[in-house]
Amino acid sequence: MSPASAPTVAPDRRGEGAAESRPVPGRGPATDVPARGLPLGLLVAATVVLVLGGVTALQQRTEMAREWRDREALLAESLAPLAAEIEAAATLEEISGQLSSFQQA
Repeated sequence: MSPASAPTVAPDRRGEGAAESRPVPGRGPATDVPARGLPLGLLVAATVVLVLGGVTALQQRTEMAREWRDREALLAESLAPLAAEIEAAATLEEISGQLSSFQQA
């Protein structure tokens, strides 16, 4: 058998660090696209997750601040009568009595 008629075998390129390629549908092997990096769908999904996570965190932070203000207002409203009574008290015993009656209520 002569060397010209011997079948040619493609060299094994795995050892040379060549990237694997995936065929593009409808095209021949001459136009294979090398598979590198992450797929576009994965990058889009990660971006959407990060954006929605950031928006959710901002909404929760805003809601917590609003709830904090509401609780402070409620506390100030509920303690206003006690504060007025304590300011009107002349002695420490009167203040102590008003505080203990407020705590029992």
